[in-house]
Amino acid sequence: AASIAARICAAIVRPTQGTVYVGEFETRLQPPEAKRRVGFVDSVAFAGDAYAFRCEVAFRADVWGLEPAAAQRRAAELVAALAASDFARTLAFALLARPRLVVLDRLARDDVRRVRALAPDVAIVRTAVAR
Repeated sequence: AASIAARICAAIVRPTQGTVYVGEFETRLQPPEAKRRVGFVDSVAFAGDAYAFRCEVAFRADVWGLEPAAAQRRAAELVAALAASDFARTLAFALLARPRLVVLDRLARDDVRRVRALAPDVAIVRTAVAR
């Protein structure tokens, strides 16, 4: 249920009932504004494709209003810091815009520790443990 809730908050899935606000923006009526405030990352995305990763960083930089070159540098730094993780690129996406909340779906405890080490002030919600 937590991953569905995260998808609803990220304006990826529309709620079947009720209204969801991200900040002051309603996700059904203003999905781009909601998406700019929530970074949803699938845990298996871009595991081995460096080119697709750079393109996704550029896309996210545009959505989140980040300077493109700075976003690419930050992404590279995050991947280097997370290199021991199977999900290094995925976690780098999650931390790219310096979020306040990260929902980690089916990631190992070690991955949670790595995120905590890089972003100690981020609230982390872990929905399950894969290993």
